[in-house]
Amino acid sequence: MKKLLPLLLLILIGCSKNGVYETYYEDSNQLKRIETYKDDILDGPFKQFYEDGTIHQEGNYSSGSLNGPFKFYYKNGQLKEHKTYMNGEIEGPYKSYYKNGQLKKEGTYKDEGTYKDTQWDGFYKSYYENGQVREEGTYKDKQWDGPYKSYHKNGKLKEERTYKNGKLDGTNKSYYDNGKLEEERTYKNGVEEGPYKSYYKNGILERETIYKNGKLDGPNKSYYDNGQLKKVVIYKNGVSSIECFDRNGVEMYCGPCDLDKFRNVVITNNRIVYGDRLYNVEVDSPNKSGYFDYRVVYWERTGGLGYKFFRSNCSETLKLN
Repeated sequence: MKKLLPLLLLILIGCSKNGVYETYYEDSNQLKRIETYKDDILDGPFKQFYEDGTIHQEGNYSSGSLNGPFKFYYKNGQLKEHKTYMNGEIEGPYKSYYKNGQLKKEGTYKDEGTYKDTQWDGFYKSYYENGQVREEGTYKDKQWDGPYKSYHKNGKLKEERTYKNGKLDGTNKSYYDNGKLEEERTYKNGVEEGPYKSYYKNGILERETIYKNGKLDGPNKSYYDNGQLKKVVIYKNGVSSIECFDRNGVEMYCGPCDLDKFRNVVITNNRIVYGDRLYNVEVDSPNKSGYFDYRVVYWERTGGLGYKFFRSNCSETLKLN
């Protein structure tokens, strides 16, 4: 009978919707929506419910458009979102929540005329489900502007940056979840400029270099986690020189490789001694990965030539195994 009430009212008042209307789930007495109409147009409060009767959403219409506070709920009854509409567009304060009731995001929306252009404006903050702050910053003209910070789930600072008109500007630092510095770099108008350093989780320097106009310029040094220098690459209009070292500080060769230098280091007169025998070694030019393909030519004990094929690079000695 309840389902027939709206139809009977339409007939009585000339097929025009006015007042409060209720709709129900199919083949059920469970209320689905409560809406308010004025001359066939949504105007006034409305509510929508889940099939179990729990409220799903509620808000207010004005002349067919959402206006004022609007709320979404989880099936457990917990508030999911709380936002504000103006003439059908999101405008003003916004908050969202996890199922456990913990605040998830909070900020302010600014309407630019269409839903697509509705953007965050001003203060913004988001949270992990455990209540720890996840990130915080400020939006201006649809872009990050000013200080920005993000955090690890344990509450330790993860990143701190500065934006200017949506572009990174100034010092940018990132941290491990133990609080130790991971990286530090500098930007100017969105382009990396100046010194860069990265660190292992134990605090030992991992890499240091310099950027100029977004490109590597000058010495680029990397280190082992014991603090020992690993590699030095000098950049000047591209790579100009490379030096490599093992964990004990002993210099070794690294790619891109020079074929003659490789031969002089690991081969004497283009031959290699293995045990008490002398083998002929034929070495190809290095491939794009800096590796050499080489083959060892030797006499079989039973007579005839034998071949073994190997691959190496400048940091390795030719091996016959």
